[in-house]
Amino acid sequence: QKIQGEERLSHVLAVFQKRLKVTSIKGTRIVNITFQHENAEMSAQVVSTIIQLFQEKYLSLQSHQASLHNELFGQLLSARQEMHRAKRTVSMFKQRNQVLLVGEPPEKLTERYNTMKTQLSVALENGYKSLDQLHKLEEQFTDALRPDHLANQQVTPEKLNELNEFNEARKDLVQLKLYEQTLRDKYGEGSSGERLIANVGLQIAALEKHLYAQAQVPEAEQQALHNQLHDRIKQIVAAQKSYNNQQVTVERLQRQIRQTENALQRVAEQNEVLKQLEQEVTVAQQRYASIIEQFEQEKTSKKISEHVQIIEKPVVPLAPIKPKQKTALLLALFSGLIGSILYVMLNMLNMLRKGQD
Repeated sequence: QKIQGEERLSHVLAVFQKRLKVTSIKGTRIVNITFQHENAEMSAQVVSTIIQLFQEKYLSLQSHQASLHNELFGQLLSARQEMHRAKRTVSMFKQRNQVLLVGEPPEKLTERYNTMKTQLSVALENGYKSLDQLHKLEEQFTDALRPDHLANQQVTPEKLNELNEFNEARKDLVQLKLYEQTLRDKYGEGSSGERLIANVGLQIAALEKHLYAQAQVPEAEQQALHNQLHDRIKQIVAAQKSYNNQQVTVERLQRQIRQTENALQRVAEQNEVLKQLEQEVTVAQQRYASIIEQFEQEKTSKKISEHVQIIEKPVVPLAPIKPKQKTALLLALFSGLIGSILYVMLNMLNMLRKGQD
């Protein structure tokens, strides 16, 4: 019975679809709906029912479309706010962190960093050379003034202490000479530091005299030794000054390199953060463009839907869709018989009139 019911329903649907005709007028959005049935009122009722169902479906679609429109509009506003927020974050990040903090492009900064590394290598090498030269001059100074009588005697604690004191005094002499040269470079001749320089000179002279006495240098040889030591000390002072300058250069370059390394690291970190922020801006822009496209499509669809309306309501046809052949035949025979009788009567009246004449 279930199968028979389904077959019966399918048959009814097939008959219904056969009688229903939906056509569109070419070049327009107008749809024409007709339904053929022996009962004219039934045809009009079917079309009215179809229109009613369409209206109900259309209203539900319109409600869904309105909900979709509002949802898309909300998403559009949210995406726009997100896009502006991302752009504002990038702008504030650039202003706050100063991406071009070093005042030059990262490429120039890297080039300058490599140049300073090369200069540091050269300065270190020159510093090592100056230090070697300084050590050689100090050895020459030591060889020029040494207590041979202490070195040749049997080593005792007393003699060892004397030798150590002599070596320390010799080092002090070099340091005093360096200090004297520093004062001369700082104050110059005939300045306010002249008295200080003179005091240092007196200390140097006293220390030299003490060293000559410990080294047992004859008084006749002291002047020649003094000149020789003076030349040696001048060379040591020049070498020490050169080495100090190299050390200053090395420290300056190391400081600049550290600063440049920090700047490069900050730029790299800032570029990485900036890249992520700009990526967020790109994603926000793409999302905003996608929602705008959906929103425009939905607006176009809504405009098209809003123009759907019923142009002509279904009416009962003036003539039957299927003619009644028997009734029409009987009416035709009856009409023909009446017409024939009238024709004959008219002819008889004419003949009677002619007979009277």
